[in-house]
Amino acid sequence: MAVPVEEAIAALSTFSLEDEQAEVQGAGVLVSSERGATSSPIEYTDVSAYRLSLSEDTKALNQLNGLIQEGKEMASVLYTYRSCVKALPQVYFGFPSHKHGQGLLMHMD
Repeated sequence: MAVPVEEAIAALSTFSLEDEQAEVQGAGVLVSSERGATSSPIEYTDVSAYRLSLSEDTKALNQLNGLIQEGKEMASVLYTYRSCVKALPQVYFGFPSHKHGQGLLMHMD
């Protein structure tokens, strides 16, 4: 009762996978939350050229954007460090049950 592979492929190739149904869901749209009302592509560098009551606010926004960027970099370093630390063998000192591990550490020198 086994059907040869060639016949199965030929039988399957006769089926049409196209249907007459309308596309209910359109193409996916990327929603980004990185840029908001406080973001500027030029980082408000031209604010000093204008006499605005918001110049101090825009300077503060620039400082906050700098702090956010610095925080993202620190978080990246933290997660990288955390990943590397988990890969290193742990050696405990001061516990009698871990003297074997302490001896191994001393022999590695």
